[in-house]
Amino acid sequence: MWHRVLSRFLFWGWISLTMILITGITMVFLEFGGFANIPNIHRANMVIGIPAIALYGYLHFAPWQRFRRALSSNDAMTPEGSIRQIRTLMAVILALGLVASVVSAGARYYG
Repeated sequence: MWHRVLSRFLFWGWISLTMILITGITMVFLEFGGFANIPNIHRANMVIGIPAIALYGYLHFAPWQRFRRALSSNDAMTPEGSIRQIRTLMAVILALGLVASVVSAGARYYG
């Protein structure tokens, strides 16, 4: 069950991540004329978003791959540890996303 759920989730996660990066970079150049002119609120979201992206990449290429290899080799203990690590990383990514949402929501009260 975990394999089916996470494989779909991670697939759509990569699509979402790609779209967020494309639209964000497009906005930087079309709206602000480059990275030098970005308002501080967007810089704050970049400071939050870049580690979230890195954690997501790590999640996919390390614990997820270990989980898949362990399932294919019928190892009973490794998948459990990998799932625990995936859940922890997803909780951190979720927390970063919530912080970014609060920062964005508070932007209209900022300066």
